[in-house]
Amino acid sequence: TLLASSAASDVYKRQIWNSVEIGEHTGKGSYTYDSSAKTVVVTGAGTKFDKDKGNDNLSYSYFNAKGDVTITAKMKVSGSGNAQAGVLVRNDASEPGSQSEAIYADFGKNQIRYGRHGGKNGANPLGSAKAGDEVYVKIQIVGQVVSYYVSATSEFPEKPTKSETLSGIDTKTVGFFATEGATATFSDVKICLLYTSPSPRD
Repeated sequence: TLLASSAASDVYKRQIWNSVEIGEHTGKGSYTYDSSAKTVVVTGAGTKFDKDKGNDNLSYSYFNAKGDVTITAKMKVSGSGNAQAGVLVRNDASEPGSQSEAIYADFGKNQIRYGRHGGKNGANPLGSAKAGDEVYVKIQIVGQVVSYYVSATSEFPEKPTKSETLSGIDTKTVGFFATEGATATFSDVKICLLYTSPSPRD
């Protein structure tokens, strides 16, 4: 199944999202969808997207996916301290060490970053970030190639901000994450994938 239209994406936002707390922490995050504003709001729990040791501790709202995946969104994040929030793609939804790729705001560094762990660990800056900033982000996975995009508008450049080939990608989930102290609002969400389960319902 290939989903690319805004109407198809809207079905996904309304109907088949799941939420999970990854790692051990107190409290729970939340996911809400405003059908009028067509926005997704995620509040966080946990401590970090673990780019270094690959042991995530965060709140993740996602749907099941398979194959090549592209997700784009306008992201507005508020937070303080070491709070983080962003777009996240994982091989497994709940396993803390599952291979993952992300674009996220990191308030501990005041940066928008791309990060990954599993096939390769680490994170690098894509730009500056402060609470309340709005930025368009996009992750595209085709085979084992991950492309990260950041833009001030909904028109992304043809060339990605960063692209890399990683081993071990077996995408099963895609969605949004946040840690304690972060609240993220996602709008203009568009999702394109080859297969997902369960099938959307009208």
